Amino acid sequence: MTEMTTTRTYCPQCGSEMWPDHDTVNKVRVFVCTKPTCLYRTYPDYPRRAGNQEVCYLCGKIFTVRQDSAGVLCPHCKVSMQKNRNKPRNRTCSGRNITLAQQLLSA
Repeated sequence: MTEMTTTRTYCPQCGSEMWPDHDTVNKVRVFVCTKPTCLYRTYPDYPRRAGNQEVCYLCGKIFTVRQDSAGVLCPHCKVSMQKNRNKPRNRTCSGRNITLAQQLLSA
């Protein structure tokens, strides 16, 4: 018989044992304290980060946010997105450049 080993997790607030649970709203694992007056929750699937750090929506990396910035993209993804926005979006039609607005008006 194979004996199943489980690691116990203890509450950082009160020291009671924590039980695994499933957060149905966020669809992630969560550990809940068993003490009814504490009920502290930890989310092991979320990356740990400081108060001045954020998770990039595109690549998922943790980056430091300045106080005057409300960014959700890391600097690398922000630069690549700016490059994509600055590319000309002209379409060629029979050898001449036609902008998208002109093409829609002529249709």
